[in-house]
Amino acid sequence: NQLQRATQQTLEYARSVETLTAQTGLSTQSASAFTLASQQLGINTDTVQEALRTFSDRLGRATGLFGEPTKGSKDMARAMKELGISTLDANGNVRSLEDLLPEIFDGFQKLGPGIKATAVATALFGQRADEMIPLLIRGSANIEDMRKRAADLGLVLTPERTDNLRDLTV
Repeated sequence: NQLQRATQQTLEYARSVETLTAQTGLSTQSASAFTLASQQLGINTDTVQEALRTFSDRLGRATGLFGEPTKGSKDMARAMKELGISTLDANGNVRSLEDLLPEIFDGFQKLGPGIKATAVATALFGQRADEMIPLLIRGSANIEDMRKRAADLGLVLTPERTDNLRDLTV
């Protein structure tokens, strides 16, 4: 029964990572590390997925990549400016979430917890952003340390591991 429960939890974790990767374009390794860091802080995986999906949508609209700008995407553009982060690279291309997240974490670390951090987080990540603040204010170095520890323990998924776990459910 314990083995069955552990297997089920591993499969749920792999599905969460796979969904996050598909929705955001994060690498499997980054998505798994981000998921693990969130879980360690008691942040629900669905919250993380929803927040990053909202961010991706707002980023696309704010930069003209797809869709018309909305109030949320305009608020997001102001919040990124508040954090001192450009959403475009030197060639005018939209930067990836993978590239932006470390700067976002460092920006929130400088802001610290409080009303301003909550307002900026909401502009970036939507309604459930307040639940993300414990993760956001840790800064990118802390997230990278968590990723390295998880990798050392073999907990960071690679595309191959994800495929192997998916094969278990077939």
